[in-house]
Amino acid sequence: MKNKLQKQKVLMVDDNWQSLEYFKEELEESGKLEVYTAKTRPKRAMMLRERSYDAYIFDVSIGGDSIDIPSFEKYDKEVFEAIRKDNPSAPIIMMTCHSNTDLLRPIIPYYDLILFSGSIRDAESLEEIILQEINKKRNTPNIPNPSIDQISDGASYDAKNFRKRTGD
Repeated sequence: MKNKLQKQKVLMVDDNWQSLEYFKEELEESGKLEVYTAKTRPKRAMMLRERSYDAYIFDVSIGGDSIDIPSFEKYDKEVFEAIRKDNPSAPIIMMTCHSNTDLLRPIIPYYDLILFSGSIRDAESLEEIILQEINKKRNTPNIPNPSIDQISDGASYDAKNFRKRTGD
């Protein structure tokens, strides 16, 4: 287990460079997180080869404005499976501006938590969520994601219990 004073390493992948830079700067301000960023899948692959991380935050659509399930199957599924195998105690968090949860349904089982970016009040709130997910995942690293058959309204969802909003 990491020393409490040691920064938690987080990989954020998003094709919105301004968002990445904002969150990197703001999340590192408290000194609890060390944030690495990637804007593209090739950069993500390079970052994943360099080290493992304590948490992963991925935008659902890299390089486009729509949710592209065939691209996820082709480019992302294998990456997520490798993270789960090699680093089972690290949470994988989806942060997206897409609110159509029906489109997200096929890929939800690959994530531990889904955050809708419009619901993130500030970087301090996101930092708290990240640290909570790291601690929760370390205590239960191998619980499989269940099938999802119904989605309720809300700002963020625990992907393992997708019918329940976080905070409920």
